[in-house]
Amino acid sequence: MHSNIKKELFYYVIFIFCLLSTASCSSSLDNKTQTPPTPDTKNWLSIATYNVHFLFDTHCDSTGGCDQESFERMLSPKSYQNKLDNVARAIKYIDADIIMLQEIEKEQCLNDLKNKLPDYPYSAFGETGRNASLDVAILSKWPIKATNTYRKQSLHEGEDGKMHHTLARELLHCQIQTPCGKNLNILTTHFYSKVSDPQAKWRIEEAKFVADILNDLIAQQGNTAVFFGGDLNDDTTSQPIQALLSPPWQLASAVRSEIQSHTWRNHAFDHIIYNANAPIRINPNFTFRICDHRAASTEDIEVKHGLDSSDHCAYRMAFNWQ
Repeated sequence: MHSNIKKELFYYVIFIFCLLSTASCSSSLDNKTQTPPTPDTKNWLSIATYNVHFLFDTHCDSTGGCDQESFERMLSPKSYQNKLDNVARAIKYIDADIIMLQEIEKEQCLNDLKNKLPDYPYSAFGETGRNASLDVAILSKWPIKATNTYRKQSLHEGEDGKMHHTLARELLHCQIQTPCGKNLNILTTHFYSKVSDPQAKWRIEEAKFVADILNDLIAQQGNTAVFFGGDLNDDTTSQPIQALLSPPWQLASAVRSEIQSHTWRNHAFDHIIYNANAPIRINPNFTFRICDHRAASTEDIEVKHGLDSSDHCAYRMAFNWQ
């Protein structure tokens, strides 16, 4: 009798241990929750995109100089550390497992930022190689198993007979292993701005190029979990964004109204797109923009400020395996 009770207790303890050890791969949260808490998704996997805004270093690399009127802002050592502190504070507040970043000048800037973020031991950087370029990066709490870049593949002959890259910045791809052993494919870039491409001609070409890469990925790997995001400089109904949304691709922000997805003034420029055929489910209660150190998921307001020292809000989504 006592041995049976002990045996049942032993199996019960083992069962509870298994549940706890796989918490990041299964969910016990109630999807009916109406008010999103501050970003804390213990039982969910989370991904975010954040344009940190002009993370330059203390060296001037531009031939035209680096004064206040120049594109490159050469920071003093103190201002540089303040900027790093501001960005690190914002990233800690976002608290996503994986964060796609835009507008970082050099890999050393990323390394200096990582020194302030011990929870993110893994990173990758997408460098274009131009002086004073503002590039993209990925930070992860989980191991990055492989990286790839695609900008060289976008080189083509333009109408002027010269060779040009379709992509303004690198398209950085990381394969990341989650705690339950399943892999995620994370890709990020930063499309041409509306100032340099007011008619969206180049952004449409960028979107088509990225769409081909994304579709090739799932053609090769099947219905794997693929997420693409970044500052794409266009709203959800624009031609460039729509070019990315042929099935099975969907916007994470589809769970919100258009105005609730604004991340730069009255525009939704920062997006996360995912393979809807992958065996995942999105948690709408933990998918929202983050502005001014607050979750703005239910507030129908115009974005007047970004997150911390950036002019952009972050966008964050949560999902789990089905």
